[in-house]
Amino acid sequence: MQATGNAQNLKIKLNAPALYELYPGLSGRAYGDLSVQSQPRLKATANIAVDNFAFNTLVSIKKLRIQGELPTSETTPTQLTAKLDNLRSGSRQIQSAEVNLTGTRKAHLLKVQGNNNVSKFYVQLAGGFNAKNDWLGQIQKGSFDSRRIRLAQNQNAPVVFSSARSELYVGQHCWQSTNSQLCLDQPVRVSKAQGNISFVTQNLDLGDFAAFMPEGLAMTGQLNGYAKASWVNGGHPKLDARLVTRKGELGLAAEDPQDPPTTLAYDELSVIAKSISEGLLFRVDVKTPDIGTGYANVIINPYQSSMPMHGEVAFNDVQLKVLKPFIQDVRSMSGTLALAGKVNGTLTQPQFTGEMRLKNGAISMISLPVNLTNVQVYSSIHQDMATIDGAFNSGQGVGLLKGSFDWKNAPRLQLNLKGDNLLVRQAPLITAIANPNLTLDMYPFDKRLSLKGSVDVPRARISMPETTAPVVNTSSDVRIVRQGQDPLAILRAAKPWDIRADISVNIGNQVIFQGFNSNIPLVGRLNLTQRGYETAMRAMGAIGVSQKVKIEAYGQSLDLNRAIARFNGPLADPTLDIDANKNVQGSMVGVRVTGTASSPNIQVYNDAGLSEQEALNALVTGRINEGASGLSNAEGFKSDVNNTIAAAGISMGLGGTRALTNQIGRTFGLSGLALDAQGTGDDTQVSLTGYITPDLFIRYGVGVFTPVNKLTLRYQMNRRLYLEASQSLERAIDLFYNWRF
Repeated sequence: MQATGNAQNLKIKLNAPALYELYPGLSGRAYGDLSVQSQPRLKATANIAVDNFAFNTLVSIKKLRIQGELPTSETTPTQLTAKLDNLRSGSRQIQSAEVNLTGTRKAHLLKVQGNNNVSKFYVQLAGGFNAKNDWLGQIQKGSFDSRRIRLAQNQNAPVVFSSARSELYVGQHCWQSTNSQLCLDQPVRVSKAQGNISFVTQNLDLGDFAAFMPEGLAMTGQLNGYAKASWVNGGHPKLDARLVTRKGELGLAAEDPQDPPTTLAYDELSVIAKSISEGLLFRVDVKTPDIGTGYANVIINPYQSSMPMHGEVAFNDVQLKVLKPFIQDVRSMSGTLALAGKVNGTLTQPQFTGEMRLKNGAISMISLPVNLTNVQVYSSIHQDMATIDGAFNSGQGVGLLKGSFDWKNAPRLQLNLKGDNLLVRQAPLITAIANPNLTLDMYPFDKRLSLKGSVDVPRARISMPETTAPVVNTSSDVRIVRQGQDPLAILRAAKPWDIRADISVNIGNQVIFQGFNSNIPLVGRLNLTQRGYETAMRAMGAIGVSQKVKIEAYGQSLDLNRAIARFNGPLADPTLDIDANKNVQGSMVGVRVTGTASSPNIQVYNDAGLSEQEALNALVTGRINEGASGLSNAEGFKSDVNNTIAAAGISMGLGGTRALTNQIGRTFGLSGLALDAQGTGDDTQVSLTGYITPDLFIRYGVGVFTPVNKLTLRYQMNRRLYLEASQSLERAIDLFYNWRF
């Protein structure tokens, strides 16, 4: 702080760039000024700003501004305004709010208002302090507005706070709309010695509280019931509550935002909470033929330190899709769940004895390239340990699961997965059949797991992705913070997993890589390992091409003689051994790649006595330039090589634009619209091609190195005969007939 001025006019400048230095739980920055003047009357004003304020993980505020005149005596009027932006507490958010205080100590008015995406509220308190320092006043003009309903306070409610007894009194009143109401049916009395709170609700529309529902879940229906709580110093609190909603619907967001949501009707949902001699009784009854039926009846004794509990649970035909909004990374899920048994143990260490069955399940995860169907799981649960015995299909393959889940101490999941011909698909990159035999041992709360076993891949088809969309890889320690997410929660979740992995991968003789306009057969074996907190998986072994094939690159056909990737370190950085060549006018010209993937060594070789530059030109163009070795020819040759390489680069770059050009073409009524490069060297053209009708084809080419354009129209008269008209430097009409012999 910095103070300037004198006794008649004092100004204090505040600058606290790091609030955590004042208190460990705080964060943010505060700055502003306070002004105090004594003439013509004592007056104090404030202009304070706080940015990015947070208190532990309980609450955060993006911006807070406090401006106005501070009280200097009991009769001095006050006029203070506090505005805040983006207040968050957990998953709840108030986008903006404002608090206004005007008046004197004996008579003042406090106005509070706020809003978020789906609702807004307003309330004001009018009153003042008396000689005994008690506050007497009223709650006035309260309102709650959502997109569908407006609840308004139907009458002013008296409020009294006794400072001597630390007692709060709020009179009876209701908040109501046309058909709904929420009422304090008895006066609220709260003090250290005793307390009493009672409210009733009638036809309260649950759809008005969408902001408090999990993302992807909506609920409609009318809530009726009551809740009463009372306590006396030295005695146990008494609770009696029953809330019921009937004939409503649950709405679940669809996997595709363009698809309509799933709507499930329910008959009745009820919750009972009541004080009994053994403690507190909690009962939930569900009558929802389209969702599931059942009940949970549990008694908890909160007055013992261990909080023991006992009861029973029984649910049948529970639709798994209802749980989707509560589980991250799930694209879709279905099936029916049945659970029955007895609950005991304590609130912190619950125990359950019974059984669970999942029938006809199906699940698709966003981050996993498998879709599981016909999932059948049985679990026998005994207190704090459950066995797992299940089976599923992925494609035509069958998988078996066996294991256990133990939560007596640190939760621990042990699973063995065996599969035969399981389908793995990550369209459009890979489609594979896998035979896994894996053992998982995981401590989820400690973020620790080990994974051992083998995966055989007898057949697969791997495709090269299109290169149209730019791909930006993020390192393994990067966490993307999106708007609306709690940065502190994300940082806590970013703790790396302690992974111990040892997996052997065997590649069969039907694994095909589709790329370079060829089907390339692969074979090999890898042993994948990861130790502790290492972010990079390591590999030992080799993967190579099993037979000689022809590939196309830069518009030329090459013989791929050898291609082997040897692994002895990070999986992403193998040692390369690649050799490809072609016969050019009776001479062999080729390229050899050695070194590592991160630092390759590329050599062009030939048996025709060519320089490396000449050999590269021959490899790319498919012809060997002949002529004198004069300076002009050398410069011309360099220009030819440069143009040829540039043309090849254009051809490769345009190869990945097909998805985009198809979409543009459909807009203008053309099908199969594509960009490509044709010709070699100085004759290279970039061409735009497409079909006006299934039989009428159009091409427009623009010269890259020469200012020559060419327009071509081709009409397919039948399967073998077509007519082609072209216009460039010359005009021509040709008739083509194709046959084989």
